Amino acid sequence: MDLEPSKGKQFKNDIEGIIEKLKKVIPETFKGVEYEVRKNEIMKLFQQRNQEIMKELNGKAKEYGFYFTATEKGLMTTPLKDGVPMSQDEYENLSSEEIENIMKKSNDLNVNTIDIIDKFRTLEEEFRKKLKKLDQNTCYDIVNFDINKIHNKYSKIKSVTRYINDLEKDIIDNIDRFKEPNEKAEAIGPLGLSVNQKGDFFNRYKVNLFVDNSMLNNAPIIDESNPTFNNLVGTIEYKNELGVLKTDFMQIKPGALHLANGGFLIIHVKIVEILYEADLWANEESCNIVGKKHIERAVKEKIYRSNKYEEKLKEMFLDGSLLIDLDGSLLIDLDGRKIGQINGLAVIGSGEYSFGKPSRITAATFSGKKGIINIEREAKQSGKIHDKGMFILSGYLGEKYAKCSPMGRTVSIGFEQNYSMIDGDSTSSTELYAILSSISEVPIKQYIAVTGSVNQKGEIQPIGGVNEKIEGFFEICKAKGLTGKQGVMIPQQNVKNLMLKEEVINAVKNKEFYIYSINTIDEGIEILTDMKTGTLGENGKYQENTINNLITKKLEDMDSN
Repeated sequence: MDLEPSKGKQFKNDIEGIIEKLKKVIPETFKGVEYEVRKNEIMKLFQQRNQEIMKELNGKAKEYGFYFTATEKGLMTTPLKDGVPMSQDEYENLSSEEIENIMKKSNDLNVNTIDIIDKFRTLEEEFRKKLKKLDQNTCYDIVNFDINKIHNKYSKIKSVTRYINDLEKDIIDNIDRFKEPNEKAEAIGPLGLSVNQKGDFFNRYKVNLFVDNSMLNNAPIIDESNPTFNNLVGTIEYKNELGVLKTDFMQIKPGALHLANGGFLIIHVKIVEILYEADLWANEESCNIVGKKHIERAVKEKIYRSNKYEEKLKEMFLDGSLLIDLDGSLLIDLDGRKIGQINGLAVIGSGEYSFGKPSRITAATFSGKKGIINIEREAKQSGKIHDKGMFILSGYLGEKYAKCSPMGRTVSIGFEQNYSMIDGDSTSSTELYAILSSISEVPIKQYIAVTGSVNQKGEIQPIGGVNEKIEGFFEICKAKGLTGKQGVMIPQQNVKNLMLKEEVINAVKNKEFYIYSINTIDEGIEILTDMKTGTLGENGKYQENTINNLITKKLEDMDSN
């Protein structure tokens, strides 16, 4: 709820003050004479009606030679002898025939008294409802008086009036908690120790004063020198209770964005540097206002000062020192397509500047039973997450193509010209495309770079650094010459993260560069090969002239050899 400065603190005190008052007044009221009199009236009517039903029940029971008595465990039947309840000794001295006869009459009695016994249940339900109604009416009379005062005080603020109405209803619904507010309700913790839960219940009526501007005479000015995610957007804290971490809405803490709401937030990061530099370029042109062109120049100048490594890599791609296929011209010309080869994307960071770096990934398939050989792992140049991605690829291939018979194939996959440690699973889908191409011998478009992780079901998962990856590949394509076919394939979930340079956006608008968003491996391989993946038919085979059909046939041919 949004309140004026100082009103939030006042509202918190009003609500929590009422709850503390009700925790004292409600128990006193329920111990008072007036409540006891009204409760006894309900009890008296219940007992009177209960006796009437019991009389009716025993009248029926007498016809079968039984008598009903009410106990703590419920209704109990006792056989009659000469109109008097039979003793235990008398019952034990009965013959088997007499006992059998008594059992038969007892069963008949149970069947013929169901309607009467149901009256007890109905009566008890009515009794509980009347008691609950009495409690709620009594509580309403107490609560409504104080609630109305607050309601009138904040009547012009709709969000507050809705909250107050909900508060009143919740108090009445939980009246039993207020009858004995100091009574302990304990649960057993993981170490066998008790944990108080009664006190925790009343936390629901506290007010989290998220931002308090009651001491300010002007708009808030927040100077955030360490703009981490938690410092900016806030956090949820936890309390340790006997080894169990617990939290509630009172542990939600504000960030700088909340504290600066309605005022000013100063962030000491790249943005401030850009503004200072843009202001400098505006002064150079004798402009009184910093415009778009000044900010764009400041950004370009900062990138220029930081991208020496990126420029060197670009030069190496262009002169052939680093291998990457954009059109198939570096090694063999397959109209821009190649078997078992694909361009993946990674992000490299250098201080405040990070950029996307394309990498060529190749796969080779041959007879053997080793499964997927990860060259980086064998060379001890891969991390645990990257290795995990390889095992996920094995799971996907096994479920898709080896349910009935083992694949019996070895696939070797690696990053070309990589001499440093690789970790992360953002290239797992890229590696899988290279494997599928290698097995099926269907060439992949080299002018489409790929990023995205994959699970064992072939679903594409989001990754980080999507903007840097797209822009990095675009820069290489632009330097070599945009052909109108080049592009990048990304996870569908990453579309909402796109914040690309205007140059890239314009190239996409002009159909000089493409960005494909996908959800599954099947969607991706169709874009990369222009072939349908194919679905499994009732005969257990994939349709002809599909990727899956080719893969299945290739594996079968290898098995037969």
